[in-house]
Amino acid sequence: NSDLEEIRTLISKNRVEKAIEGLSEIARAKGPDALGEVQLLANRWEELQRQSRMGLVSYDQATTHRNQVVHSLLQAIQSLEKE
Repeated sequence: NSDLEEIRTLISKNRVEKAIEGLSEIARAKGPDALGEVQLLANRWEELQRQSRMGLVSYDQATTHRNQVVHSLLQAIQSLEKE
Protein backbone atom coordinates (compact mmCIF):
# COMPACT_ATOMS: atom_id res chain seq x y z
CA ASN A 1 0.00 0.00 0.00
CA SER A 2 1.54 3.29 -1.09
CA ASP A 3 -0.03 5.20 1.81
CA LEU A 4 1.68 2.92 4.30
CA GLU A 5 4.98 3.31 2.42
CA GLU A 6 4.58 7.07 2.68
CA ILE A 7 4.11 6.71 6.43
CA ARG A 8 7.29 4.63 6.63
CA THR A 9 9.08 7.42 4.77
CA LEU A 10 7.78 9.97 7.27
CA ILE A 11 9.10 7.83 10.11
CA SER A 12 12.50 7.53 8.44
CA LYS A 13 12.61 11.33 8.16
CA ASN A 14 11.83 11.63 11.89
CA ARG A 15 8.38 13.09 11.22
CA VAL A 16 6.69 10.82 13.75
CA GLU A 17 3.74 13.11 14.48
CA LYS A 18 2.83 13.32 10.77
CA ALA A 19 3.23 9.55 10.50
CA ILE A 20 0.82 9.04 13.39
CA GLU A 21 -1.71 11.38 11.76
CA GLY A 22 -1.50 9.51 8.47
CA LEU A 23 -1.72 6.13 10.14
CA SER A 24 -4.77 7.29 12.09
CA GLU A 25 -6.59 8.08 8.86
CA ILE A 26 -5.82 4.65 7.43
CA ALA A 27 -6.71 2.89 10.69
CA ARG A 28 -10.01 4.78 10.91
CA ALA A 29 -11.03 3.17 7.62
CA LYS A 30 -9.98 -0.29 8.88
CA GLY A 31 -12.15 -0.22 11.99
CA PRO A 32 -12.21 0.48 15.72
CA ASP A 33 -9.52 -2.04 16.73
CA ALA A 34 -6.95 -0.62 14.34
CA LEU A 35 -7.89 2.93 15.26
CA GLY A 36 -7.66 2.19 18.97
CA GLU A 37 -4.13 0.84 18.58
CA VAL A 38 -3.00 3.95 16.71
CA GLN A 39 -4.71 6.24 19.21
CA LEU A 40 -2.79 4.56 22.03
CA LEU A 41 0.45 5.21 20.14
CA ALA A 42 -0.58 8.83 19.59
CA ASN A 43 -1.21 9.21 23.31
CA ARG A 44 2.18 7.68 24.15
CA TRP A 45 3.86 10.08 21.71
CA GLU A 46 2.06 13.14 23.11
CA GLU A 47 2.94 12.14 26.66
CA LEU A 48 6.59 11.71 25.70
CA GLN A 49 6.61 15.14 24.04
CA ARG A 50 5.03 16.69 27.15
CA GLN A 51 7.51 15.02 29.50
CA SER A 52 10.42 16.09 27.30
CA ARG A 53 9.25 19.71 27.24
CA MET A 54 8.91 19.72 31.01
CA GLY A 55 12.32 18.13 31.51
CA LEU A 56 10.83 15.11 33.27
CA VAL A 57 12.83 12.59 31.22
CA SER A 58 16.49 12.54 30.36
CA TYR A 59 17.64 12.62 26.75
CA ASP A 60 18.48 8.92 26.94
CA GLN A 61 15.06 8.05 28.36
CA ALA A 62 13.32 10.17 25.73
CA THR A 63 15.31 8.47 22.97
CA THR A 64 14.44 5.03 24.31
CA HIS A 65 10.73 5.89 24.57
CA ARG A 66 10.78 7.44 21.11
CA ASN A 67 12.32 4.31 19.65
CA GLN A 68 9.67 2.19 21.37
CA VAL A 69 6.89 4.29 19.85
CA VAL A 70 8.49 4.13 16.40
CA HIS A 71 8.88 0.37 16.70
CA SER A 72 5.21 0.06 17.66
CA LEU A 73 4.24 2.26 14.71
CA LEU A 74 6.15 0.02 12.33
CA GLN A 75 4.45 -3.03 13.84
CA ALA A 76 1.05 -1.36 13.38
CA ILE A 77 1.90 -0.70 9.73
CA GLN A 78 2.80 -4.36 9.23
CA SER A 79 -0.45 -5.39 10.88
CA LEU A 80 -2.48 -3.08 8.62
CA GLU A 81 -0.69 -4.45 5.56
CA LYS A 82 -1.87 -7.95 6.44
CA GLU A 83 -5.52 -6.90 6.63
